[in-house]
Amino acid sequence: MNSQKHMVLIFICNLCVFEIAQAFYGWPAGSDSSLKSCREILGKYPNSGNGVYAILTNIGYVSVYCDMSTNGGGYTFLPRQAVTTNTRLNITPLFTKKSSVLVQLRNKNGRHPYAILEQLHQYRHLPLTVLLNQHTNFPRPNNHKLGPYIQLGFLPIPIAKQKKFARQGFKINGRELAFNNCDQNPNSDFNLYPNHKEVAPISYHARGVLDTWRNTFKYFPSGRRLPDEFFFFADLHFGGCGGYTSSEKWPTSDGVALGTR
Repeated sequence: MNSQKHMVLIFICNLCVFEIAQAFYGWPAGSDSSLKSCREILGKYPNSGNGVYAILTNIGYVSVYCDMSTNGGGYTFLPRQAVTTNTRLNITPLFTKKSSVLVQLRNKNGRHPYAILEQLHQYRHLPLTVLLNQHTNFPRPNNHKLGPYIQLGFLPIPIAKQKKFARQGFKINGRELAFNNCDQNPNSDFNLYPNHKEVAPISYHARGVLDTWRNTFKYFPSGRRLPDEFFFFADLHFGGCGGYTSSEKWPTSDGVALGTR
């Protein structure tokens, strides 16, 4: 097949994805096919509801979940299928308001509670970092052998390793979950893995403030749930004495979804 025909087919397929999203997931008639995030959609169509939408990325249309109501709305959730080893997907347009992210848990009882994560008050001037298959200024994920990943970083290594910044952690639903970094080990991150090849995670676990982080989640009054393809295997690592935990060890939950805006 020559390159011109190939490009025509890609265009037709992308157009089909967009039209299906319009028909079934709440796009207004005649809506703009150039919108690049749930935040952009909400900005142009303020009455948009929660659900699956097609957004235009640098690699074509991608189906994402949009939370249009929580904390002002506009959060974009990527599905596991979009997180691959060789992807050229640029996630920068999905994370322009870097003061908070929205996370949801997949509870084993079928419920999907949520939490807004932010920096601790003393670090409120620092933007959160979200990276795809890279860990610039943050430690390499412990479960890197699981393959591709999304990394959510709080304090970059140059800050996290300094004694004068020993008080570390994050804010969750308005509550500060903090610890004292006892040895300047500069871990300050969440990592989400689709784990396409079903690789076994490491067995390591370290107790700390992370043992209680799931206790602060809230439930949507409607009981609405996120489609399964937006949940990932996850691990969290903080400190130096903040703890390390991963989702296969949690008694009531087994997956995490991450929304950015």
